[in-house]
Amino acid sequence: MNFKLFVLIFVVVAIFAIDIGYRLYVKYILKYCGKQIFSTYHPKKKYKLSVFCGKIVLILAIAVTHFTNFSLFIGIVLNCCYILADYIITREYFFTKDSGIYENGIIQRSVFIKIDDIVTFPVLNLPKEEQENYPDYTLSVATKSKGNIDLIYKDKAERDFVVQKLTEIGIVKK
Repeated sequence: MNFKLFVLIFVVVAIFAIDIGYRLYVKYILKYCGKQIFSTYHPKKKYKLSVFCGKIVLILAIAVTHFTNFSLFIGIVLNCCYILADYIITREYFFTKDSGIYENGIIQRSVFIKIDDIVTFPVLNLPKEEQENYPDYTLSVATKSKGNIDLIYKDKAERDFVVQKLTEIGIVKK
């Protein structure tokens, strides 16, 4: 079997494994998270179409790489980039539509944080004058396992509403 054909089959199998694996992973995360308290998902027009177009461009790029005479190293690097691109597209697609606050976790775009893992909200603990040095649409979260994570929201009003909801359920202490 030709090495290029082997690489092509490997890339296609890897992309299918990422797509199927992420579907199962998101189902597991949602099952763990429990009931949704507040959704931060704002559907954009043609979002599914843009994801579909991204996958089509990815397939075309893989085909172009397969039918051109790149060196072995360049071919492997490009195919690894394609796998990484598919991972990013898939992660964003599956997690973005489930963004929100849940009983046992927070999902914002492609980030999942367990409620038990949250240590503090560092920027919220700063004086008001110092908080102005940080973007007002982000919420910084310090976690035990992942370090500091910035959750990005649509605007300041949405971020403030999320902080209010987290305060109501006892996660943010004022």
